[in-house]
Amino acid sequence: MSEAQRFEISVSRWIGPLLVIFLGATRPRRWAAVSKESIQVRMGFGFSARIERATITKAELDTRLVTSWGVHGWRGRWLVNGGSRGMVSLQVDPRQEAKVFGFGVKLSALRLSMENPQGLLLALGT
Repeated sequence: MSEAQRFEISVSRWIGPLLVIFLGATRPRRWAAVSKESIQVRMGFGFSARIERATITKAELDTRLVTSWGVHGWRGRWLVNGGSRGMVSLQVDPRQEAKVFGFGVKLSALRLSMENPQGLLLALGT
């Protein structure tokens, strides 16, 4: 596996302590890492995924309204965030495996709050 470039998931000050309590999402345990083959995402013990880069059909800045924080999703569309700024959206086809609180889910879309959203997109080649 090639060397991965790591990016931190952004977290608002007021939500940070809650993410640590409920997800174990301390600063070292909330990130996205881009390698030549994949992007891996971790948010404490609440969310983990390894997405093959070849399956990412679209990656872009996301300006849609964000009304919840943490790990949320349904029917393949997941939000993994600690704030409302620096949002990035990834579309995936075919669906990829992810784990939410240890349970397997299929992932078709992922929204992330990133400290460096442009850097993540650049690393993904978009």
